[in-house]
Amino acid sequence: MLAHVKAALPAELAGEVASAGLDQGRLSLGVTSAAWANRLRYAIDAAREPIATACGTAIEEVRIRVVRAARPRPPATQA
Repeated sequence: MLAHVKAALPAELAGEVASAGLDQGRLSLGVTSAAWANRLRYAIDAAREPIATACGTAIEEVRIRVVRAARPRPPATQA
């Protein structure tokens, strides 16, 4: 799902989308900051149809939330 969303958005905005899921017609998107969430709210209407087509299902609702970006875990140390 995340790949479909990123493909439908401008590159600058796609890079800030951290998560995506679709459940019963609700597309849930997680972005890295409130500023990017605001920009996504303006851009999502144009991207909604391409995402729905790629997924083969209708998108009835879009939910955008700010999430923490995943941080890489440090390598495990050997004892």
